[in-house]
Amino acid sequence: MGQDSLLTFPCSYVLKIVTTTEVNLTRLLAMIKPHVPEIVETDITVKTSREAKYVSFSLHFKAQSQQQLDALYRDLTAQKEVVFVL
Repeated sequence: MGQDSLLTFPCSYVLKIVTTTEVNLTRLLAMIKPHVPEIVETDITVKTSREAKYVSFSLHFKAQSQQQLDALYRDLTAQKEVVFVL
C-alpha cells in the first residue's frame, strides 16, 4: 500500500492564502466552510500588505485527509481573487 501523504491525519495544519483586497474574512469563510465546516473567525489570522494591495490569511485547522487539503487547494486557487495558496 503506497502512502499518498507525508502527513498523518488528522493533524494540525496551517494554510496561507494571499488574495486581492476584494476578499474579506466573511467571503473567505464562505470559500473554506465547504471543506472545513468547523472553521471560525478566531482560527484565521489576517494581515494586509504594506501597500494595501493584498491580504494574507493564515488558517489554523485540523486537517482530516490529503483529499480534503487537495480539494480545498483546488477550490481556492480557482478563485480569480486568490493570488496564491501555500
